[in-house]
Amino acid sequence: MDPIEANRLVRLPEVIRLSGMSRATIYRHMEEGTFPKPKRVGVKMIAWKMSDLINWIDGLEEAQNA
Repeated sequence: MDPIEANRLVRLPEVIRLSGMSRATIYRHMEEGTFPKPKRVGVKMIAWKMSDLINWIDGLEEAQNA
């Protein structure tokens, strides 16, 4: 992944698309500490770093293959 793409901030609709999970499931996993923490980018706005999401997805694949 190129550095620009890795550092891109992703908002919730794209996180839902990438993860295949619902908003509620994402927030539940965040509370459990099993999903990447978002960054605050505004008073009422959060976003995730693309590289954090890719690393999380890769970790899921590794756990399934173990």
